[in-house]
Amino acid sequence: MRWTEAYSLSRGMEVENVVRQARDLMRLLDGFTSLLKRSSKRQYSGKELLNAVEHFNVLRLRYHHVQFICPPLQTTGEDFQARFAFNLVIGALNNLVDNALYWLQVRWPELPETDAAAERKLYITISREFEAGPAIVVADNGPGFQEHEPETLARPFFTRKPEGMGLGLYYAKLAMELNGGELVFPQAGEVEIPEEYDGAVVALVFKEMP
Repeated sequence: MRWTEAYSLSRGMEVENVVRQARDLMRLLDGFTSLLKRSSKRQYSGKELLNAVEHFNVLRLRYHHVQFICPPLQTTGEDFQARFAFNLVIGALNNLVDNALYWLQVRWPELPETDAAAERKLYITISREFEAGPAIVVADNGPGFQEHEPETLARPFFTRKPEGMGLGLYYAKLAMELNGGELVFPQAGEVEIPEEYDGAVVALVFKEMP
């Protein structure tokens, strides 16, 4: 029995439904992986990604009353150049934002509009603190990953959301690996971020161009 089936059984699903769901999802992922491998790569900067993620999410951030802080977009400082398929990586970043928005509301539910904007915080920056290369770090002040191990978080079908499918972080992991990078989950103190971002911390690490 695959671990995905065992996990679903532990949630009370019938065996036949579990097996069918696992097979359907594996076929979906096989096709998804082939699509990723065919995507073209070009040279982009880290700030191009950050500009895009802000553009795609500005209305959502406002709707959910989330304070968005992105220091590289406010200065002419830190940046990097890497070669990757832009749409795949921006999809990975948007998945990280999706997760942050969900868990921020879990930790800070039903707040008045003015209080919500003060409490719910999302921080995205560029970091040079990883040996493998430059990274885009996404941090929030939600409940965090609690006691889950990093290798568990990005497994396909693993989810902590009641109605989640468990493919968001798996997508991000695949997208980065197919672009020569990696998805990592820094522990406290491994990357420099402001203290108030005490929730989830995720980094997309790139292979920098010489």
